Amino acid sequence: MVNELMKYIKIDFLRAYPLFTKPLLVDLWWIDSEGNLQMIIKTTELYIYLCNKDRYPNELFNFKIKPNPPAHLPPQHVVILKWVRNSIADNDIREELNMTYKSIHSISTMNGTLNDRTRHVKIELLDKTEYELILNNKKISLMGQMFDVAEFLPAPKILICGRCNKPGHTKRICQNSTFDICRRCGGDRSNAEAHNDCQIKCHHCGGQHISTDYKCPLMEEFRRELINELKKHPEKLPQHIQLFIPTEYRNKEDKTKYIQNTSSYQQKEQNLNLNNQMRLLNNELQEMKKKYENDLQKLKDKYKEHLDTLNQTWLIMHQQHQTSQQMTIYEALNKIKTNNNDYNDAIHQLENQIEYLQEAESFFTTHINSLQQLVDKQNEIFNKALDSLFKDPNV
Repeated sequence: MVNELMKYIKIDFLRAYPLFTKPLLVDLWWIDSEGNLQMIIKTTELYIYLCNKDRYPNELFNFKIKPNPPAHLPPQHVVILKWVRNSIADNDIREELNMTYKSIHSISTMNGTLNDRTRHVKIELLDKTEYELILNNKKISLMGQMFDVAEFLPAPKILICGRCNKPGHTKRICQNSTFDICRRCGGDRSNAEAHNDCQIKCHHCGGQHISTDYKCPLMEEFRRELINELKKHPEKLPQHIQLFIPTEYRNKEDKTKYIQNTSSYQQKEQNLNLNNQMRLLNNELQEMKKKYENDLQKLKDKYKEHLDTLNQTWLIMHQQHQTSQQMTIYEALNKIKTNNNDYNDAIHQLENQIEYLQEAESFFTTHINSLQQLVDKQNEIFNKALDSLFKDPNV
């Protein structure tokens, strides 16, 4: 079913995203208890594409398709229109902005921003180009006025245990309870149907809210401690991430609204120095290689010269041997003496050849030592790079 859906949308999807080169796949899918097909998609382009109901087929394998796409787009497609007067309704904003921006998916008032006079409005756009255009302009003209536009930064989610409903750990390592506790009433949730409409009472503080609500003092204190810890150690945040600090968690003396990892810039500078050192080592290696090739060519020329001399010597000896066969015994005896001298010359040539081989061995030994020194330098640089990377796994 999922594969057929991908085949059905593939042509139109690639027409909408011509630069998309990844495989068109769903990260996870399953059939729920009601027989509905559920899908998890981490690819932003495919997620955005399937947010439009019109892009689904009417049926697959004789099954009627009734799509229920996500109600909201991911944060990287959302902007905030700030300080909009309450007299301007969301529908009025949509009607006016639709004349300029054709890919608006939804417009809604942002929770927690409404006051007596103004509010923030969240605008979701399907087209990434229009999203970037609005952010680059930093302002939107609406009802004859200019309003500020900002990037939407979603509130970070706290890790909450699915068993004891306390923050900071997961169900797999929970040691606070031996059974799953209901978030609504605090009872044993072994029988899930009995807790569909149970009384809401937080088992952390006794308040009239579920135990995982951010209004709970336990959750509020955990968030405060977490934000204070990140303020002290911003290097624990990933690169290119800004953490928005809610108003109630800011210090009166410190007006900072964001927490950002600034150590990444130091890391970039350190990486630049390492790159320069690697470049110098590479140049040194190229020079050594060039020198090696020149020395090797000289050795080849010298060897060729010795070989030619040796061949000439053996040729003379061969000619003398043929001549000696035609001479008298007396001449043969005299020639033997002469040949003895020639053999001495041949031995001398062989000694020269041995000397050449010893010289070549010395040259190669020197070159290997030079290469070993260079390898030691490279290992030292790589170790420095690895140390700097593993000082902080999030950098």
